[in-house]
Amino acid sequence: MARGIVLLLLAGALIPGLAAVALASAAKPPPPANFYDAVVKHKLTKLQEVIDGAGMKAYFSNPNLKATMMAPNNAAFDWLFADCKVDKLKEADTPPACSMKQLLCLPKKQLRDILVYLLVEGNIKVQPNKDIWLTNGKFTRWPTLQGDIVRLRQVKKDFEVHGTGRDAKVRFTRNIIVGKGLFNIVDNFITSWPKK
Repeated sequence: MARGIVLLLLAGALIPGLAAVALASAAKPPPPANFYDAVVKHKLTKLQEVIDGAGMKAYFSNPNLKATMMAPNNAAFDWLFADCKVDKLKEADTPPACSMKQLLCLPKKQLRDILVYLLVEGNIKVQPNKDIWLTNGKFTRWPTLQGDIVRLRQVKKDFEVHGTGRDAKVRFTRNIIVGKGLFNIVDNFITSWPKK
């Protein structure tokens, strides 16, 4: 009888612990397997539409793509298109299109260049690092998979990614591991100039 009570007490102590472990495991979903999965998971619907329209779903679904993506959020597209109404905008800041419809009608090669420019070579963690994110007002030049460069720097708490055209800040989700790469969400659509 005493043995049965001990077993019941042990079971009573173990079951909540096992349940807590199971809940903790269930509560934390696995990281995205690739960049495309990360775009879908973070509901970047406009970027997903452009990737699909460019026929690049397979490219961005490659888990072996070793790069750091600077993915524009949905509001970044609105900002991009709104600049079409700005007088005297610098030529390098001119949007490649003024609406999603116009953007999706661009030649596929141009769309692909725009998208691949969002991929910086290697895994660049967005965190204080005096060798990459300079804090003295200067920039570190870093290659993109598109063949052009971006310029990186840290200003106070902001991590800035300057395209050779438009610039952005990493203000949202950062350093998400996706396959062999890293995924960040930025507040604007970085572009290269001249537009390709």
